[in-house]
Formats: sequence, C-alpha cells, structure tokens
Amino acid sequence: MVSSIVSVYHTDGTTVRTKRVLISLAPCFDVHVITRAEEIRSLDGLEQSHVHIVRPERSVLWPIQIIPHIVKGKYDVVLCESDFFGFPVYYLLSRLLGYTVVFEAHGILSKEGRNRGHGPLKFRFNRMLEKLAIKKADFVIALSDEIREEYHKYRSDIILIPVFMEMTPSSSPKDAQTRKTIGIIGPFDTVRNRQSLEFLHTNIDRFDRELDFVVIGECRTRIDHPRIRYSGYIESFSDYIKTIAHLDAVLVDERIGTSGPLNKILEPMSVGVPVFTTTQGAIGLSNLVNSRDIFVVEEGNLVEIVNDTIRNRHLMQSVAENAKRYVDNSYDWQSNSRKLISVLNEAAHSSNRI
Repeated sequence: MVSSIVSVYHTDGTTVRTKRVLISLAPCFDVHVITRAEEIRSLDGLEQSHVHIVRPERSVLWPIQIIPHIVKGKYDVVLCESDFFGFPVYYLLSRLLGYTVVFEAHGILSKEGRNRGHGPLKFRFNRMLEKLAIKKADFVIALSDEIREEYHKYRSDIILIPVFMEMTPSSSPKDAQTRKTIGIIGPFDTVRNRQSLEFLHTNIDRFDRELDFVVIGECRTRIDHPRIRYSGYIESFSDYIKTIAHLDAVLVDERIGTSGPLNKILEPMSVGVPVFTTTQGAIGLSNLVNSRDIFVVEEGNLVEIVNDTIRNRHLMQSVAENAKRYVDNSYDWQSNSRKLISVLNEAAHSSNRI
C-alpha cells in the first residue's frame, strides 16, 4: 500500500513523485494506493479497484479514516509518501498486523513549516511527528542529501533515493533569434507558486522588451500584457515537456525553500533548458555549480541577470548541456526506481503479516 495524504490527482511535487513511484512499482508488486480525494479516477499502471480514497479531499480525519483500509487490506508493506500525519496510525497497526512500514521523506517538515511562518507550537508538533516517523519506521528513504543529513540525528541508516526523472532528448539548440521566450511553471494555486507569478506580473516591464513569457499551468490570476501568454493546464506530460523544451529558459522565483529538489527546476534541466532560480530554489539540489549547471541569483538581481545573460549564446548553450548531464547522472528513473524496488523487496521479506 502506497499512502499519499496529498491527492494523487494533483500535480504538485509530492504527487508527481508518488505517481512515478506507482508506475515503477506496478510491474513488480500488487500495488494499492490510498489518498484523499473526492472521487476515484484512473491512474497510470493501476486498476481502479486498487485505488482507495478518503473523502473529503481535505479531511482532517485522515489518520482515523485510513484504519479500515489497512485492516482489511492484508498488506506486506506500507510505503508512506511523506505522510507524517498518517504515520502514527500506520506504525501502531504494523505492530498488531505485522506489515513493514517504509517512510519516504520528501522534505524536512519542521524546517519547511517554519519557513512558511508556523509558530513555536506548530513547529514543536511537527518536530514530534517527524522524530516519530524517522525513528520508528522500519526503513527510511530521503529524496536529497539535505533531508538525510537533517534526519541523521534520529537514525544513521537512511537510504538516499532521489527524484525519478524521465531521460528525454535535449531540446534543439536555440538559434540566434532576437526574441527569447522564458517560462514560469505552476500550478499557481499555492502560495509558493503565486509568489512566482506575482513576481512576473510586477516586474514584466523591467525585463528586456524582446523577452516573452509563457505561464505554464492552471492560472486564474492573469493580466493582459502583450509579452505574457498563459498556456493553461497541460494534461499530457509529454505535451508539457515539449512546451518546456521549446523555451529559451525557465525562471523559478522561489522564496520559500524546500529541502527536496523541485521538479519545476529538474524538468527543464532534463531537456537541456537553462534555469534561473534563487538561492531558496536551489536548496535540495546537491553538487550544482552556479553558472555551470544553473543560474542561482538573489531575487533582487533576477531581472538584471536574466536581461544580461539570456543573449550570451555560448554561456546559455554550455549551461543547457551541463544541466542535462547533471540530471542524467543524478536523477535517472531506471537507476533510482531499481533502488526503491530493492528496498521494498527487502521490506516485504521482513514482513510478519498476520
């Protein structure tokens, strides 16, 4: 059973990871998934009978509502996809039912909460949840070095399995055309991504007049500007990647740091499109070299650096090539999914399911 408290039908980073995990595991295991959602819809690689939902999508009773699904399911392994809130129930039931619990940490709960402005009480509560999950899970997987290092104080055997990225061909070398197109990636229904959209709307007239922008993803807040185009939600992943591959660059104005790598940075890099981001956006990306693999800039200097750099054809092409090489070397889907399958096989063999 794969557990995702965030609806697997969403398109944010947590669910992208979960969906790729499901696709990877389906050929090897009898996989079920439980998530919060209003209705059951199809998921790649899974029969609808293997999808279990808790209603409503924002249910605060999630830890209680998952109990009957676990008791009836007779699972060998429960894989918690950064589900800190469901973990206490999964752990307690595992002591009774004998299944193995694998916890996958997508970020550092307490640290990211503090970055979002959580007060001391919420911070301590989050600390308690993450300490319980990391110490008590049978296996713990971290998505980045930062996460593994932070949680090393709770246990030393944390396994690093980074994000899965599809190995896609590089975008075609860009010609020396006068106009350039830069993308920003949503969806824009979260505070984090809305801030990125607001940055573009506020600063559009400070960017070079021959720079056009494409806002990619669901976006309800729009302005009428001749140099901004809104793609809307792109349902097909292949069409989404094709859209990115035609860009000259992607701009990721990140103000709230996460401890895991951002897909909206890795996806353009995977097709050889240079990325401009902030220091907060680069957190979770290990061994990156600024101006070699990516452009990391303080937010106050973003507009100026983009304007000065976008027409440096040699530098942009070099960063594009290095970006793709970086993703290919560190985030290969086949290599990282094999690591996950190996962990889950070991977990299944250690199960004492009743």
